[in-house]
Amino acid sequence: MCVLRSVLLSACVAAVACSPPLDDADAGSQPALDDPPTDVVFVVVDTLRADASSWSHTPHLDALASEGVTFSNAFSHAPLTLPAHAALFSSRLATSSRVTNNGQTIGTTLPLLAEHMGRQGYRTLAATSLATMWPIRAGRGLDRGFDDYDRCEREVAPATDVNARLLRRLRAVPDGRALFFFAHYSDPHQPYNAHGTRNVPARIELDGEPLATIDVADMQWWEHTVTVSAGEHELTVDADKSVYVRRVRATAGRDRLEIQFEDGARNEARRSHRVRFTAEGTVDLSVWLHDAPEPEEIRRRYQLEVEAADRAIGELLTTLRNTGRYAESLIVFTSDHGEGLGEHGSVGHARHLYDEVLAVPLIIKLPAGHPRAAELQSAAGRLARHIDVVPTVLELLELPPLDDADGASLLDPSGRVLTAEVHPPEAPTSLFAIRDLEHKLIYDSESERFELYDVVTDPGELDDVFQASSPRFDTWRRRLLLRAETEREAAVPLDPETARRLEALGY
Repeated sequence: MCVLRSVLLSACVAAVACSPPLDDADAGSQPALDDPPTDVVFVVVDTLRADASSWSHTPHLDALASEGVTFSNAFSHAPLTLPAHAALFSSRLATSSRVTNNGQTIGTTLPLLAEHMGRQGYRTLAATSLATMWPIRAGRGLDRGFDDYDRCEREVAPATDVNARLLRRLRAVPDGRALFFFAHYSDPHQPYNAHGTRNVPARIELDGEPLATIDVADMQWWEHTVTVSAGEHELTVDADKSVYVRRVRATAGRDRLEIQFEDGARNEARRSHRVRFTAEGTVDLSVWLHDAPEPEEIRRRYQLEVEAADRAIGELLTTLRNTGRYAESLIVFTSDHGEGLGEHGSVGHARHLYDEVLAVPLIIKLPAGHPRAAELQSAAGRLARHIDVVPTVLELLELPPLDDADGASLLDPSGRVLTAEVHPPEAPTSLFAIRDLEHKLIYDSESERFELYDVVTDPGELDDVFQASSPRFDTWRRRLLLRAETEREAAVPLDPETARRLEALGY
């Protein structure tokens, strides 16, 4: 078959590069192969709904779709970042990966694609954009197997910051070296930025003295250094509209000072927030905050975020073209999960298992002239699960499969069903689902209640037909009951710093 050249995944949203740039000497430390394998590019946009391109202006994704195969029935296994990416990169369900929540470590025996590609001679690079992608310990997260895993310094970063770190790494990889590249963009994830379409001023004062007035319609990390007398001090944030204070940090030298909320609380939308701390001398203040858009404004802002991610992807694809990698690359584009925008009374993604949070976009662009292009196109209407993506890519690359994968190549026409789940502490209760192209069954383990939807006639999942269902769904029902019995809603213990990061992100 023809030589395959590039794999790219989703990009990182960070304000500061946290890894040293790749230099030519490092990149060339391993000899180039005489017949280098195809570069693989995975692009993942966090929290991107499957239908977002139908009501957003996304010319670069549209162009990619026109050159690739679009899978119209693609789904995630979890509406959470880390479990979804773990399933994508390991081709394992939570039953075997044991990754069910954000903030977990990933077992060192779980096969991961980056490590697998490294063994095949690939240079492996990643840029990520969300704190949920940070490993708790080096080598115990999705970073395992990457030669260069660039995690963002702040909890979330815009696509422009991701590309600032990402593209210089890509340009530094010498010709002839096979590349596996993962790019992770998080713009559609909360907070929803206004991108200059709104102005929401917030006033910051210390002990009654004005320090700054900043626009928080786009999220801000306000930082300021003050000198204070010994004693207790009060920092206030006031605005004419409700704002969220995601994080307040006060440090004196290397010591982090204790912060006490007097009015308001982290992740509480209100017009006034007041915090106290005790200090003397020089104090560095840092506040992460943004406004709380009205429900009717959220969908518009989400659209603006999707379009910002599309522009960044366009810049990335242009760089691939300019470096001569695009035509012969294998490119995968997807998201980790979707986002509720008011459907089922919910905004966000961690509280239920309806299709607005499980349906994802999936595009696979093959290298020019790939001999199995028609075969892949014929699979476009099949149920496509995240665990099926890596087996498909490895088959197209003619590389060995991951060990004990739960997924199967999309080139295989065999029938398959999707299973999905979400758990506390992010979700209020453990939920489990099973789905094919016609029906979805959901089980709430706390209420012991089932819901059944005909997703062909009722794609919005509004008419629960479980009570009228036929016995043919008994197998699905028993399967979900068994999974719930083995999982038992055990909350994942988190270290305090990880818990603070997740809380700041709204979990």
